Amino acid sequence: MRIIFFSKPSYPNLLSKINKKRISVGVVGVGYVGQALIEGMADSGIKSYGFDINKDKLRNIKNSSFTPVETLNQLNKCEVICICVPTPIDEFGKPDLTYLTKACENVSDFTGKPRLIIIESTVAPGTLRNVVLPLFERKGKKLGSNFYLAISPERIDPGNTNFNITNTPRVVGGVDKLSTTLATKFYATFIEKVVPTTSSEAAELSKMLENTFRLVNISLVNEIKEYADSIGVDFWEVIDAAATKPYAFMAHYPGPGVGGHCIPIDPVYLLEDAKNRGLDLKLTATAIKVNNVQPQKVVEKARESLNGFNRNRKPKLLVVGIAYKPNTSDTRESAGAKILEVAENDGFEVTYFDPYVPKLNGYTSNLLNTDFLNSQDVIIIATHHDNIPYELIAKIDKPIIDTRNVMSKYLDREGVKANGPLDQGGARTKGPYSTDLLKYEGEYT
Repeated sequence: MRIIFFSKPSYPNLLSKINKKRISVGVVGVGYVGQALIEGMADSGIKSYGFDINKDKLRNIKNSSFTPVETLNQLNKCEVICICVPTPIDEFGKPDLTYLTKACENVSDFTGKPRLIIIESTVAPGTLRNVVLPLFERKGKKLGSNFYLAISPERIDPGNTNFNITNTPRVVGGVDKLSTTLATKFYATFIEKVVPTTSSEAAELSKMLENTFRLVNISLVNEIKEYADSIGVDFWEVIDAAATKPYAFMAHYPGPGVGGHCIPIDPVYLLEDAKNRGLDLKLTATAIKVNNVQPQKVVEKARESLNGFNRNRKPKLLVVGIAYKPNTSDTRESAGAKILEVAENDGFEVTYFDPYVPKLNGYTSNLLNTDFLNSQDVIIIATHHDNIPYELIAKIDKPIIDTRNVMSKYLDREGVKANGPLDQGGARTKGPYSTDLLKYEGEYT
């Protein structure tokens, strides 16, 4: 008599381990996304291991439930692998999946136990099924046997004290139903609400929609702000008035350009994928163009504020706030950094101050004091950190381009501060204190 041994089905075994939290999770990439994931799992008692090419990021995580590893292959012990690597755009403004494909190729070499692979990186619809899945299949892996594959686009907002990884709903989509179920159960062990979709493409597109919606509306108000200025109307008053409508309106505010990894990047992935399918997303393309020129427009305002500066030297320009978001050190796609670059190329002698970013691209943050501020010819407020001495800046008799509207609180009820009235368009046109009050909220990821 021949005895046949059947291996234990991988799906119910893996599902049971996830439900009982008897799993170890490997995290590939421990930046803002990976670190938040590790901390969320730790609070729920899930052990995790992390790999990153930047060893400083690994050392920054202080948690007894987390173990850093030196090589990616050390994550082979884990039942769940979460890939949280960047998906940027390249020097030509095109999507760059290099980090993602390299990480997936390395993980696809793992042997032994069946495992759940989750992509948290943001990608265009179809990437999981048409790019990631074939990488595993070419290594001889079989979906539903050796591995399960799902995507759950990250929703991390650095510095947000109200919403974190636990109380922010998470969208999940797998390349098949079993993958979706496993990923949903996994996130449900430490996230309050998990929203499964019927396909990985739906989950991928949901992230594209979230941030394209934001970019389109921000670009819209940037355009209307110019119109409001041309007719002498305070656009901030207009937005506040429109926002009193209790339905069908969501306030967005103009500014110097969006920052972070999501809003300026995701629409590019969507646009390029649409082009590959023969579709022309005109509105999305226009929104990208409008956003991309905002730093240049801010520098143009700085130039105009100098009223034909013609001294025998370069005008000195100070950018206040170089991180893309208040009260963080994150400079990804920072509008302030772009303003710095544009201004230098435009003939300014540039410098910056940011209490969270001591060095960036060869520049060093300067200390703010009266003498230093008086040595500058024009000041641009690009990011409104809480710990910037705005009262000191307000006393300086220099043109100020305020892209965050933080200086408006230093105006009296008649709109008078130091040297001249504030016109209805939101720009001080008389006296050396020349400011464009470009209040902006909601650009952040």
